[in-house]
Amino acid sequence: MDQCGRGDCKVVARFSNGCGAVAFSKRSNKYTFGVGSSKAAARGQALNRNAADASVVHWSCTTGYQL
Repeated sequence: MDQCGRGDCKVVARFSNGCGAVAFSKRSNKYTFGVGSSKAAARGQALNRNAADASVVHWSCTTGYQL
């Protein structure tokens, strides 16, 4: 949160022992998240929860998990 640089930042997903991804849709102005044991699984889940125009804006994996 210290790296946000804006006053309206909030946590949209938390995960441990795996990977997480956040997707954003300009059309619906909506953020969605996904978690999984791999980057691909987390990205897929985040995108499936959002509109067709959504794209992944951030992802991360904890140590020892598949990128």
